[in-house]
Amino acid sequence: MQTLNKLIKRNAPETDFGKLPPQARQLEEVLLGAIMTEDSAIHDVIELIKTEAFFYVDAHQRIYKAIQTLYYGHVPIDLLTVTEQLKRQGDLDAIGGPLYLVQLSNSISSSAHVAEHARIIIEKYIMRKLIAVSNEVSRDAYCETTDVFDLLDRAGNEVENINLMLRGQKNESFANRVLHAAQMLKDAANTGAYITGVPTYSAKLDGQLLGFQSGDLVVVAARPGMGKTSMVWHIAKMQARHQVPVGFFSLEMNDRQLINKMFASETQIDLRTVARGGLKREEWQRFDHAAEQMMNWPIHLDDTGAIPIHQLIAVAKNWVRKHGVKIIYIDYIQLITTGEGLKKFGNREQEVSYISGKLKATAKELNIPIVALSQLSRAPETRSDKRPMLSDLRESGAIEQDADIVIFPFRPGYYGIETDHTGSIYPDGYTELDIAKFRNGEPVVVRWIFEPGISRFRDYE
Repeated sequence: MQTLNKLIKRNAPETDFGKLPPQARQLEEVLLGAIMTEDSAIHDVIELIKTEAFFYVDAHQRIYKAIQTLYYGHVPIDLLTVTEQLKRQGDLDAIGGPLYLVQLSNSISSSAHVAEHARIIIEKYIMRKLIAVSNEVSRDAYCETTDVFDLLDRAGNEVENINLMLRGQKNESFANRVLHAAQMLKDAANTGAYITGVPTYSAKLDGQLLGFQSGDLVVVAARPGMGKTSMVWHIAKMQARHQVPVGFFSLEMNDRQLINKMFASETQIDLRTVARGGLKREEWQRFDHAAEQMMNWPIHLDDTGAIPIHQLIAVAKNWVRKHGVKIIYIDYIQLITTGEGLKKFGNREQEVSYISGKLKATAKELNIPIVALSQLSRAPETRSDKRPMLSDLRESGAIEQDADIVIFPFRPGYYGIETDHTGSIYPDGYTELDIAKFRNGEPVVVRWIFEPGISRFRDYE
């Protein structure tokens, strides 16, 4: 350990306060040991610790750099492969040799808490960076010749650089991005599914979208009565049934209303019967079985009502960090607030534009799809066919601009429209999902059947 102690000393200058910078040396050791001994550990860490710079100890930075190289090259990670990679980097002697790697591997009993360890390591890194930035700003602020606005810009840029590094935008090379994208396509081809995003478990919808894609903002917009809440709740239910962790912000309906919809769908018992508890003996058996199954579904539900955007984002980040949520639904955009309203934005349209932009940015930052419901203006009511258009998105053209996908659920029967343009009669529950905007493809219409009595959708054909 003598070599390591020298490295730590070299890598740990005292601060202006006579203290060592914030650090978590022991957790760094445990984390690296876990990665080299348990296959699953790296998957819990790689999305959190974006760069080796997050580690305090120089040796640990070198080791993590080797681990990242192996991971992005799709090479198994263990004591031997890490040793060989450090040799190739010319870093094996610098970290203390193979013996130090063995000591790291022997320092752990379980990898159960690696994600939490990683977060603490990141927190210490942020503290060190903020101390460095603060010291530099404080020094220059005492200088009479300093341009205060230039100093303000530099301070802001330094803080933003920390944020960029946390999101990994300065770490992953273009070559690694190409490898990652190519592997995703190969994996999809090998499974025969060709679903590159989070599946909706609708063959028709997935056939067009290939699932909801990471980083995308998907807007589902409709007039009242089209079943937009039932639609996204149905998709969320199907994903959770397949053990895809889902986050759902219900700003209008409470948890009992949503869960009753789920009971009706799973038991195929009319929603009104479920809501009043008027089930027969055989139906209660189906109900109990459905409830038992649903309790194991990874759905995280927030039904606190209208919510400020900053609070919604904080909850979403917590869901992703703690529970591995893969997709988030929001019902609906117009019930989100900024907490500042017209005082800052002047009018509601500008406020909604700000909210829409934040949702898109959050989808990219968390690298998950966000599906947000939106109201439409009354314009469709004035048209003969009642079908919505992108210009009908209520209160903000920015919603259309920020969205990667815009879907308009439309039920002709709701308006008494019984036949299509050829005179063919629409079946009961006929619903069109008009994908009016698709950034990665052409607009298209997917046809579903909506069964409102049991709050369930299915493919038309």
